[in-house]
Amino acid sequence: MNNADDFAEAMTLEAINYSLNKSCKANVLLAGPICSGKLPIVESIRKWFRTVRSCDVTLIDQSSFYKPLSDMTPYPLGYNVDSLNAFYTDEIVKRVKTLFETGTTYSPYYDYEHWVRGMPEFEKRCQNEEERGNLIFRCEHFAEHHDEMVNIFFGTHVISLLDKVVPDNIKIFLDTDFELCMKRRMASNRYQRVANIKRFADRRAYHDFVWEENEWSVYPQKSMAQLVLQN
Repeated sequence: MNNADDFAEAMTLEAINYSLNKSCKANVLLAGPICSGKLPIVESIRKWFRTVRSCDVTLIDQSSFYKPLSDMTPYPLGYNVDSLNAFYTDEIVKRVKTLFETGTTYSPYYDYEHWVRGMPEFEKRCQNEEERGNLIFRCEHFAEHHDEMVNIFFGTHVISLLDKVVPDNIKIFLDTDFELCMKRRMASNRYQRVANIKRFADRRAYHDFVWEENEWSVYPQKSMAQLVLQN
């Protein structure tokens, strides 16, 4: 299957079957490398649940919890945005726990143009900390949960981060060819900003730099998944 809708159908049917008589319609954990195609599949899943099953859907994206570049460690080849250390992992776990404990939570807005949290172009206009706090509050994405909802959590490490936090979940790993992921990544302005590649030889070194992180922290989740999708 190469079509996002086909992927979505496979995942949603599996999730519904697995979640039958569980605490909710479905809790889906979708993990995979950066640029593996998670977002188009998530959007197809959301559309499928809303139109075919008439279910409310909550989305929480791990990438909302990136640290600003100023809090990441720079390396000779750039910033390692594939690393768990590039995220506020304690915060995402805390926010997801809150979702199931209280029925509501929120995730921050992340600006990939500047690789910062919040909205810096508006933040500059704030006259004081109170105005800045109000702006950040308005930039939060709120999420709600009840037993009839479908919750989709997606990102590079959501299986390892949230498996024990999200009840009755279906774990899915998107096993996209790594070379394809890197091709998409190098074509994206978002990731060109964090890569320090000045010469053609740096491209191979950057490839190996990214692969090393994926090999030990992203791809091991494949063995934890109940459903592995090839892209």
